[in-house]
Amino acid sequence: MPETLNGEIVAQQNSTNQHLVPNYVAINEETRFMVKFHDPERFLEQAQDIVYYWFVDDIPYGTSKEPLFKYNFTEADKFHTVMVDVYASYAEPTTSNAC
Repeated sequence: MPETLNGEIVAQQNSTNQHLVPNYVAINEETRFMVKFHDPERFLEQAQDIVYYWFVDDIPYGTSKEPLFKYNFTEADKFHTVMVDVYASYAEPTTSNAC
C-alpha cells in the first residue's frame, strides 16, 4: 500500500452543506457521510472489490460497496463518533513457468 494513500469522512446535509470543522450536524435532517480518498498513485483503481464497514459510536451499522453512509441523529447536544473501515481486495499476481 502506498504511503500517499489516505482519506477523510465528510458529512453532508441538504446536498450542499458540508460539515468539516466544527463537526456539527442538524438532528432533523439525514446526514450523508462520504469517504474522500487522496490516492495520487491510483492504488484503489486496481482493486477488484472495495467494502466499507460503517460504525457509529463503536456500533456496527453494516457494510456497503459505495463510500456513502446515511444516518439520522436523534439527540441534540450529544457527541457521536462515526468511523469506517475500508477493505480493498486485489487479484493475486499470475506467474507462468516457462519450460
